[in-house]
This record gives sequence, structure tokens and C-alpha cells, in this order.
Amino acid sequence: MEKSPEVATAVPYNHEKGKYLLMKRSGERNINPGKWEFPSGHIQKKDASESISEGNADGHIQKKESPRNAALRELEEETGLKGTLLKSGKPFTTETEDGIYRVHPFLVKIDGQPEISREHEKYDWIRPEELEKYDTVEDLRKDLKQVGALD
Repeated sequence: MEKSPEVATAVPYNHEKGKYLLMKRSGERNINPGKWEFPSGHIQKKDASESISEGNADGHIQKKESPRNAALRELEEETGLKGTLLKSGKPFTTETEDGIYRVHPFLVKIDGQPEISREHEKYDWIRPEELEKYDTVEDLRKDLKQVGALD
């Protein structure tokens, strides 16, 4: 059985505002166009050169990026903001229109205003009880629950 691709999600929280950052996906995106989401993306595999006396002949080992680092990287790539990890949520599996994914959610403290990347068209600061007003990606509420931001 093939393992589900892994995704890391940053649930950005601004303590001064007492709100979470939601990003609206660009209408040009193939998957979930115009839906609201948290910054997220695939956990990358990267080549790490290492000297090896035995084993792999070319001296390269595939190392996987940690879910924590992936969440912080995606946050910065998609918003221009650096964050501080506050809490790791329990990973969960979700099924979307393009496959089944293993999601690693992280509550991340941020300051400042985000920049809009090509992946998004706007952003908003919300409280969890305001989610009903937004057309969100599948399981966004579960991200909030897993990091303790929603009952």
C-alpha cells in the first residue's frame, strides 16, 4: 500500500489581535480555487551529501524535511512572515479532490501583516467562531481543533 503524501500546515496566530490568519486561494489555482485556507504544503525530501563508507555508492541520502520546518517554510513562502512554533497538533488523514493526505498541523505565533503571494488573492484575520462566514478548504476546522484553538 502506497503511503499518503505528507503536508504541513501552519495555523498562524497573532496574540495581539487574538485572531488567526486565513488566506484566500487564487481563483487561478487548479485545486480549491477561491477557498480560504491556512498556509500549507508538501513536506519535501531533500538530498543531503554525506560521506559514507558503506551503503549508497553515490554518497547521497534522501532526507525528509521535518513537518515543523515545512510548516514554518510554507508560512514564510506564502505570507513573507516568520513564525514561532507554539504547539504541534496531532496529525490526521484527509481526503481531498486530488488525493488522500497526512496533515501535520502547527500553531504558529506571528507578528506583522502578510504579503500576498501568487498563490493567494487576499487574507483576513478571524476568530474561530467566524469560520462559518468563509468557504474554506476541507478539514480547516480540524486543523484548528488539532492545535487546541477550537473545541
